[in-house]
Amino acid sequence: MSKKKVAILISGFIRNWKDTYEELLKNVIEYNSDMYEFELHCVPYSRTNRYNNENYEKLEQVTEEEIINLQKKYNPTSFNVLDHKKLTNYFINEKKDIINSIKTYWEHPKMLTYKVGTIMLQAYAMEESYRLIETMANKYDLIIKTRFDVFYSKPCKIPVCEQNKILMLTRYSNQNFVDHVLCGYPKSMACFMKSYSNLENTNFMNKNNIKYAEDLFRETIKTNNISIGLMDWECELGRPYGRLPLYDPYVVNIMAKK
Repeated sequence: MSKKKVAILISGFIRNWKDTYEELLKNVIEYNSDMYEFELHCVPYSRTNRYNNENYEKLEQVTEEEIINLQKKYNPTSFNVLDHKKLTNYFINEKKDIINSIKTYWEHPKMLTYKVGTIMLQAYAMEESYRLIETMANKYDLIIKTRFDVFYSKPCKIPVCEQNKILMLTRYSNQNFVDHVLCGYPKSMACFMKSYSNLENTNFMNKNNIKYAEDLFRETIKTNNISIGLMDWECELGRPYGRLPLYDPYVVNIMAKK
C-alpha cells in the first residue's frame, strides 16, 4: 500500500528551533513514517527573538550561518526567508488603513507592535508558506501547519481528518487558532492559510462584520463551511519561563478513551 503524502508548513520566528526540530523529526515524522511520507516547507523570518535571552522582546538579525544550519537540519523541499524589517516597515507605512480599522480583544501596551507583529506578520508568513505548495497542493493527502518553536513532547499520531474540517489542539483560543498547530485536507487548509488576503479585502471584512483581528481566521473558514475539530497532540511552546502547554490534559485523556 502506498504511503499518504503530508506537507508540513513551518513559518515565523525561528526562536528556539535548535531545541524543537529533533522532536518534530522523531515524534511526528519518524513516528508516522510507516504510513505517511512527509515533505517540509519552511518560511522563516530574517529576524527573531530568543526565549533564552534576558531581553526576550529584542529582535536580532538571524545570521546566514544559522539559516544554512536550519536548512540542513530540516532538509525542506522548499524554503523562503522573509525580510522581517522590510515587511514591518511596509505594513506600518503602506497598510495604515488596515491597522487602524481592526480592533483587538485586549489592550496590548504596544498595540501597533501587536497588530503588525502578532497578527499581520504571522498571517502573512502563513500564507507565504502555503504559496510554496499552492501549485501542487493536490498531490498531498494532508497539510499540517506549525511553527519553529513548537515542542512535540510525545509521539503524535496523524489524526483521522474529515473533509471541510480543520483539526487543532485541545487548548485553543482565538490566538491559538491564529498561529499554532493545525491539520486538515488541502482544500480546507488552503482557505485558512490564505486568510491574510481577506485581511486586505475590505468587502470581505465588511460583509462578514469582522471588527476584531483575531476573528479573521475563524470567519474565513466559517464562510467556506469549514468547521473546527480537535486532535490529541501534546504540544508546547517555548517561553522564557518554561514550556507553555497548547493542550488540555483532561480533554486529551477523554479523547484517548474514545
